Amino acid sequence: MTVCLQDMLGGTWKGEGRGSYPTIQDFTYTETTSFAHVGKPWISFNQSTKSKESGAPLHSESGFLRLLPEGKIELVVAHAFGIVEIYTGSIQELEDHIVLELRSAAVVSSPSAKVVESTERLIEVYPDLLRYSFLMAIPDYPHQLHLEAELKRA
Repeated sequence: MTVCLQDMLGGTWKGEGRGSYPTIQDFTYTETTSFAHVGKPWISFNQSTKSKESGAPLHSESGFLRLLPEGKIELVVAHAFGIVEIYTGSIQELEDHIVLELRSAAVVSSPSAKVVESTERLIEVYPDLLRYSFLMAIPDYPHQLHLEAELKRA
């Protein structure tokens, strides 16, 4: 399967996820994420989540997935709560889907934000399904799973 990542990701995705971490209560959420490209070697995205129970806004982030030669990628993400992440990683093209594996090269917190030490994202993209997991480490808590979600093309 030879596909264009921009075509696989392009558009709006909606679905549900769950979150957990030792410092918070487990929770569920709904998510909308949109990907767009303009013919340059990057894909922009915007993501927002809401509480599945109350509908209250939970999180939003936006950024750029930068496409590099030889299956390499970089991801730059800005979070509304005051951190910026820079990732490096790779794209693997499998028989029926694409896998993006990304590890943080830098995580920077604004003076008022909580400190996040490292993050990791694993994203699986099928023609009409997107799954991801998000891992993070904060002071006194090792790198571990924080979020998982499954989105469908809207």
